[in-house]
Amino acid sequence: MENKTKEEVIKEAYGEYWDIAKPSENGWCNYDNITHEIHQKLEMESYNSFCSNTVRPKSLQGLDDNNGWIRIESENDLPKDEIDCHFVSLKYIYNGLWDNELKGFYCGLDKIKYVTHYQPIITPKPPLY
Repeated sequence: MENKTKEEVIKEAYGEYWDIAKPSENGWCNYDNITHEIHQKLEMESYNSFCSNTVRPKSLQGLDDNNGWIRIESENDLPKDEIDCHFVSLKYIYNGLWDNELKGFYCGLDKIKYVTHYQPIITPKPPLY
């Protein structure tokens, strides 16, 4: 698991068609910029809007919210409360928690360093019936 920027992920998805497609925000490009062949090769998906004429590679699904992962770039990105979460450190994904008092990510009793991303574990709501 590499630590790439959003722009690098978009550029990688378009590959050799980057200059032709001229993608804009979040990897969407104008449908008129691409040929049928490019559309097929990149397995494009359409923007979910009646008036939109934009597409992007299906490989970019989840780009808008980084597949639910929060990237830690400063202390402001750390959880505000103690939470159960998945987190990434040195290419490994752990299941553990963020301890707000100790200011760290823990897997069991081990404090895990070099955490770059985390994703809260959402407890499902109870059934209604």
